[in-house]
Amino acid sequence: MHGPAMSRVIAITWGLGLVLVAASPLLRNPQHDGFPLSTFPMFAEPLAQPAFYSAEGVRPDRSRVMVPPEVIGNGAAMQSVQTLQTAHAQGSQALRQLCERIARQVPHDPKLREVQRVEIVSTRYDPIAYFVSGPAPAARDVLHKCRVRTAP
Repeated sequence: MHGPAMSRVIAITWGLGLVLVAASPLLRNPQHDGFPLSTFPMFAEPLAQPAFYSAEGVRPDRSRVMVPPEVIGNGAAMQSVQTLQTAHAQGSQALRQLCERIARQVPHDPKLREVQRVEIVSTRYDPIAYFVSGPAPAARDVLHKCRVRTAP
């Protein structure tokens, strides 16, 4: 086989090969991403609603103030969030102990002077709604609350 017949076989083989390569993402796990063909896994399933953990101080007028990382832990923001998340994962006893520890530190911070109660909160956000309609949370759960005791 020479000439035009051979060229046709090569062209058909190349064409089928390209079709198979282009269709290969259909045969793979949609979460697998690779070069040169991407399955765009970030769009393969609905986005999750990430949880954000925080400690809030509640004033007598019911206004809220975020408890700074220095009061929660060692001052590092991400470590403070991890401390809150870990306490939540460990259950109500760990949440109570952490809340009480934070409440004992509150009177020593001038920005938290009026705070009467500490609440450990888990807030969930819808990533799309966050950017479309604003940062209102999709869900907000108070995981634990405790009173701030001032020295007599």
